[in-house]
Amino acid sequence: MRESIEQLQHLVGVVPIRIGAQLYLKKFYESCGFVQASEVYLEDGIEHIEMIRH
Repeated sequence: MRESIEQLQHLVGVVPIRIGAQLYLKKFYESCGFVQASEVYLEDGIEHIEMIRH
């Protein structure tokens, strides 16, 4: 994930990144600088949340 963020910043600059994350991975994404940006929702029967990194 960190490599993907670095490559994105290299290609387009520092921009907000929005993802749909499986809820059980919330702490992992938070460790990469993402914060929760939505309530929990179901996608394919799995709990997800929107997350954003500014």
